[in-house]
Amino acid sequence: MTDSLPALAGFARVLVLDCGARLREKRTKNDFSIWKKTGHNDIVTEHDLWAQKFLSGQILSRYPDHGILGEEETARLSSSPWRWVIDPIDGTTNYCQFGRGYAISLALLRNGRPVYGFVLDVERGKLFEGGSSETPAGQTSGEPPEEGILHIGFQTMRDFSLLGADPYALAECFRGVRYRGCASWNCAESERNMPVFT
Repeated sequence: MTDSLPALAGFARVLVLDCGARLREKRTKNDFSIWKKTGHNDIVTEHDLWAQKFLSGQILSRYPDHGILGEEETARLSSSPWRWVIDPIDGTTNYCQFGRGYAISLALLRNGRPVYGFVLDVERGKLFEGGSSETPAGQTSGEPPEEGILHIGFQTMRDFSLLGADPYALAECFRGVRYRGCASWNCAESERNMPVFT
């Protein structure tokens, strides 16, 4: 099996779309269990676990030597330069409450650096994908904070506070603050490259 980036991206594209179609079908039944991870505002569903198992299983079936890191406590270390990072349902609360505004996120790292990624707006079947571009040393990418939108959720603001930082002072550096409950979808939907903290 070839490990060229175009081959890996082609495989991943089909995989994410297939997983999305299956997840969309599961969601229409509106019958799933929900568990608290760290509290009432940090949850996981049986569908998160199913999607992560499905994605991991398909990846390892095709690329058994690759590493995997999943949000729902799936980790497989490997000596391979390739590692997949999975968020099976980004926006689980949106998934549970509204049945929309959630995504499947899948990224591919080579030697620890992101090289390609996918964000699937599952309900609309809209796939965003793209590769990384190297920024020359000493240069920055994106726009200055005062011209950008900060995507930040309550949990991240709380975590900043616990570390002694002031999330409100951070927010004041930006033109505005927006958050729809699904960071990857927020970023993918943005027409311009905006700074992101999730």
